[in-house]
Order: sequence, then structure tokens, then C-alpha cells
Amino acid sequence: MRTVILLVIIIFVALVCSCSKGLAQVDSSKQEELGSSEQIAVLRAELKLMESYSAKLMSTVYWSLGVVSTITILLIGFGWFVNFRVYERDKEILRNELEYVLQSKIVEIRNEVENDIAERFEEISEEINSDFEKKTEQVEWKISNLSYNLMRIEAERWYRKDVIMNEFRVRCDMLELSIDSKTTWQISRTLDDMRDTLMRMKDQLTSRKTGIKLDAALIERYTEVSKKVPKGFEIAISDLDTLVSSIRAL
Repeated sequence: MRTVILLVIIIFVALVCSCSKGLAQVDSSKQEELGSSEQIAVLRAELKLMESYSAKLMSTVYWSLGVVSTITILLIGFGWFVNFRVYERDKEILRNELEYVLQSKIVEIRNEVENDIAERFEEISEEINSDFEKKTEQVEWKISNLSYNLMRIEAERWYRKDVIMNEFRVRCDMLELSIDSKTTWQISRTLDDMRDTLMRMKDQLTSRKTGIKLDAALIERYTEVSKKVPKGFEIAISDLDTLVSSIRAL
């Protein structure tokens, strides 16, 4: 736009200079050839010619200014339109970028919260399960220990009544309970009690004073339970097996 205005100014100056130069040349030549009366007529003609040049020059200037103004308005309107389109485009791009960033941040925060909740829930679940397992184990052990003591009382009762087969049956149940509860000291103690019971059973069967008979089902029960005894009690089981074999041989 500045270039157009500068071009119009240069054209205007060039026209003014050319007109002035032409008028000056005509004036100097006429003054030499004509007289005073003729000079007046010539001057009048020159004045009309200058007025004509001036009118043409002004129309040219006005036309140029109109063209420049039109071009300027068009350039301003085009610039505004372009800036508006660019502004709308940039605003849309910026809005999309903000939405994407916000959405990504929301997803990230949600994932972090969900992960924290899941981790905390897992920790709490593990703590609860661990405590529950400990409590369950404690309760189971107490129940098992109570059952073992009740069986021991029952075995002692049969021992006092000298009903040795029932006593040995109860001690087999005690051994199985001790194996299930994985209580080592109960297993060891029960095996010792069973050895004493089998020795007394052997003595009674040998003397045949009490009239007892060997219960084959009871021996099978012992054989079944003895197979469940964990490692570390091989010597005790071997002694019991030897006693059982000698009892069967009677």
C-alpha cells in the first residue's frame, strides 16, 4: 500500500513539472515573436491551456487517489478477513490443544488415582488376609489342641478301665489329628503313648488273662494313619511296626 501511494505522488509531481516546463517554453517563445496586444491574447490562451492542464491534472490526481483509496480499503478488508480467519483457526487449534492436554491430564490423574486405590486395596486385602489367616490358624490350632486334649482324656479313661483296644483306637485318632495340625510335639508324644499301649496289648495277648482278641480293623486303621507320619519319625514308626507284627504273630 505504501508503494502505491508513493507511485501516485511521483506521477503527480512528474505531471506538475511537465506542465510547468511546457508553459514556460511556450511563454518565452511567444514573448519574442508577438507584441503586447498579441501577448495578452496569447497569455489568455495559455491561461485557458493551464486551466485545462490543471483540470486534467486534478482529475488524474482524484482518479489516482480514488484508486489508491479503493486499493487501500480492499487491502484493509483483505487483511482483516485474513487475520480473522487466522484468528479463528488459531483459536480452534488452541482449543483443540487445550482439550487434548486437559483430557490427557484427566486420564493420567484418573489412572494414577485408580492405581493408588488398587495398590492400597491390595495392601489392605493382603493385611486383612494375613491377619485372617493368622487368626484362623490360631483358632484352628486351639480347636485342634482342644480336640487333642479331649482325646487324650478319653484315652486315659480307657486306660484306667483297661479297655486297651479302645485306648489304641483313640490314640490312632490322636496321631491323625496331630499330623493334620502339623504339631510335631503332639506327633512325638502320641507315638510314644502308642508304643506303650502296644507293649501292654502284647503282654495281655501273650498272657491271655483278660480274654481280649486282636481287632484286625484296628490294625488296618493304624497302618493307614502311620503312612501319613512326616519324615523325622522313621525310628518310632519302625518300632511300632515291629510291635504290630509281633502282635499279629500271636
